[in-house]
This record gives sequence, structure tokens and C-alpha cells, in this order.
Amino acid sequence: MSVDKNQIRAGLHDLGVMSGDLLLVHSSLRSFGYVEGGADTVIDALLETVGDSGTVLVPTLTFTVLKSWPHLFSVGKAPSSSGRITETLRQRKEAVRSGHPVSSAAAIGSQAAYLTAAHRDTPCGPDSPYFRLYELGGKVVFFGASLGSNSVFHCAEEIVRPAYLGFATIKGAIVEDRDGRRRTVTARRYDCFDRGITRHLGNMEPVFLERGLLQRAMIGESRTYVIDAQANVDVSCEVLTENPDYILSALH
Repeated sequence: MSVDKNQIRAGLHDLGVMSGDLLLVHSSLRSFGYVEGGADTVIDALLETVGDSGTVLVPTLTFTVLKSWPHLFSVGKAPSSSGRITETLRQRKEAVRSGHPVSSAAAIGSQAAYLTAAHRDTPCGPDSPYFRLYELGGKVVFFGASLGSNSVFHCAEEIVRPAYLGFATIKGAIVEDRDGRRRTVTARRYDCFDRGITRHLGNMEPVFLERGLLQRAMIGESRTYVIDAQANVDVSCEVLTENPDYILSALH
């Protein structure tokens, strides 16, 4: 199946995405089938849909930084490990990228600088792009990505602080900005995986569906979801408060 920019824009419109929206996008380019123009077409469709007053944010994770010492994260050069669309967006000259050494995010649009300005401690804490998007009333788009990639769920974890949540400290990481200036930082990352704890974020899908929060459509071959970020986080907080272990066992 072949998909073009107009089809992606039409699909987003049908899912309630409109001019002025702030979007966090989790994506799989392959999920669409063949996209005329590749990742750039998807990005252009997103940016044209939200317009000049809107913003598109993507995760640009770089856990490979932890495999070297000293841990060096170059804002302008470190490739994203979150997929082709995210890597293509972060390379655009108008993109702004946050400075967290392993959990950065990149954005284009009116709120890009604000979203990414203060991302220095935990991946999804109060100063992170994800938490700021939640506070600003953004939306989360999943292009062929499961809710297992639902980053703003971690904002709920940061609020509720369930017993399983823990952090590892990244000491002495060097962050190099786009102009080549370097600073040494201390940041934190989640350590659940290190302790053998698997979080099944996809367990939230039936909860969101039951409450009518997930908008769903096919764009090409891509199963696409859109959910309001505030509802996403607020309902996740409710679930974590009532049953902190809800995501620790996979649903069957």
C-alpha cells in the first residue's frame, strides 16, 4: 500500500488533530507500508496539520551513550534510537532537542524551546518535555507503535511514585550543545530493567478503550491511535494509585 502526505493529514484530521495542537509522536515508519517521500513526508504532514502555532515532539533516546566513558551526549550529533521518523526530525535545522543524556526529545514548533529547555534530571519528571506537554494539554499520537511506548505514562509514575519505581544516577555525563559547548551533568534514569522489573505499559490500552479515550484509525497500513495527554496521565495515576502492580504482569 502506498501512502502520501495528504492521506496522512486526512487521517490525523479524522482523529481530531487540528491546528495549534501540541503532539507527542511515537512512530514506526514501516507500519504505513510505502510512504511517498519517506519519513520527511510524515513529518511534513504532522507539521502542516498543527500549523505554525502547533508543535511536534518526538522521543530521541540514546541509551548507547551509557556504553562509553565518559558518557558523551552530543545534542546535535547523537543519533536517535527511537526510529527513522524521530531521527529525521531531530536532524532538521529548525528542531530543538533537550539535553538529557539518555532520554532526550526533539521538537519543532511554537512550544519547542519551552518543552525542551530544562530536561536535566529524570526522563519524564516535572521539567521534562513529556511532563510539560502533559501540563500544556497536548495529545499523544501512535503511528503503528503500541501503547508499550507510551512515554507520558512515566509522568504518572513520577507523580504517584509506586514502590517499584527506582532511579540510577548518571554521574559525570558530558552534554555537548549544538555550538560545541560542553558541560558536565548529573542526571537520573529509570532502573527497573536493571532490577529485573518489566513494565507492561500496553496494559493501559483496555483501560483507555473502556473510558473512550483512544481515537483509532488506519492510515495506510498503520494502526494509529490518538489520546489526550492529560487524560492519559490522569487515568494512569488513578490506576497506579488503586493498583500499583497493574502493569507489572502482562495481560493475557
